[in-house]
Amino acid sequence: MSLTGYLRNRQSSVREFMETHFPRAADHMHAIRQQILALPELRPLTAGSRYPFSAIGTATDYRIRYYFRATPVEELVAYAGATLITAVDPRWPLGMSRAELAAAGWPFAAFFEQLTRDIDRLSPVGRRLNAEDEAKLARYCYGLAVLDGVFRSGRGQESLATLDLLAGVESAWVEDLCTLSWAFYDSRCISFTVPVVLNPHFAGSGEIGGADGDIIADGCLIDFKATQGRGLARALSDTALYQLLGYVLLDYENEYGIRAVGFYLVRQQRLLSWALDELLQSLSNSPAPPRLDELRTAFKRLDKAAVAAQPRDTAVEYPPRTCVNCDRCFAEPGGSLLYCSPICRADSVLRPLSPSRTSRRTGPTRRCAVVPRGDATAIPRPQGNISAHRRVGAGTPL
Repeated sequence: MSLTGYLRNRQSSVREFMETHFPRAADHMHAIRQQILALPELRPLTAGSRYPFSAIGTATDYRIRYYFRATPVEELVAYAGATLITAVDPRWPLGMSRAELAAAGWPFAAFFEQLTRDIDRLSPVGRRLNAEDEAKLARYCYGLAVLDGVFRSGRGQESLATLDLLAGVESAWVEDLCTLSWAFYDSRCISFTVPVVLNPHFAGSGEIGGADGDIIADGCLIDFKATQGRGLARALSDTALYQLLGYVLLDYENEYGIRAVGFYLVRQQRLLSWALDELLQSLSNSPAPPRLDELRTAFKRLDKAAVAAQPRDTAVEYPPRTCVNCDRCFAEPGGSLLYCSPICRADSVLRPLSPSRTSRRTGPTRRCAVVPRGDATAIPRPQGNISAHRRVGAGTPL
């Protein structure tokens, strides 16, 4: 199980550790969601229910990293995913070098060879590519995203070995990726001249089933979020913040010298970041800031595979209420707040949640789940460079 899996399991010792030491995470993320409600978004021109938002997000991660470094293909998670797919065949067992795999007729050899040659030719580091070159790189990044998903799922999909990873990328996906890539370049939210670590692995990653971040730029650990609308509101949950803090705690020896953490909102072109010492103090609800070295020591000693014998009390701290303006929202576990639009937030008429309105999946449903935020005065406002935004499509606020 990965760090994400442990955090999503509300009975796990890892989740309990986070909730015990950082009890104000839900309040903090609630405040952040209110700040991004009406941000303009870059939305794909055509996106139905089957649009591959997850793969597009991963592909965008790969493309952004190419602005900072032309990573050798053998170091990519996608490369590990490709070897996992074909490991069931005795001709291509795990552990073979790329040259040995190619000599043995490995089906992904041509893809990675072409990628290596084209990266050398395109030289994408620190450059805004023209439309033709950007589209070519976007196709590669989508193929890498498919292979990356195989590795993270832990299951090989042998059928992918017979597919042309480049030919299967639709033009609408390429256009979306190009728009997001150029938007990142133009925003300059992260300087191309600062020291960066791409896809960092941490000292404690192995003991938690794997944990790797997106990027550390000038000491700031940043997680990319490429979702939109209500999906972004769901993605910016206390679990997302716990994941960033989990990465920090897994850096047992302070190898990376992380001084800040944050989220880069790809479709909103915003960087939200917080100084780590200030964030830890505000989340702990303690008059004295917790010592990071002590937190790391306690987390290292934690039996991370342990699960609570009895379900812990995860009741919402405040009584839920309902907004009657719309029917598009639901409550996240723990009573986090989701608004479907700024108008709904401003003009809603609150009434108690009706016990008769229930759902088999989520329990009591609510049109807009409104939970008092409590005292939010200690929550630090996000920092980061804010650029002018471009709007693609007819996107509407949350």
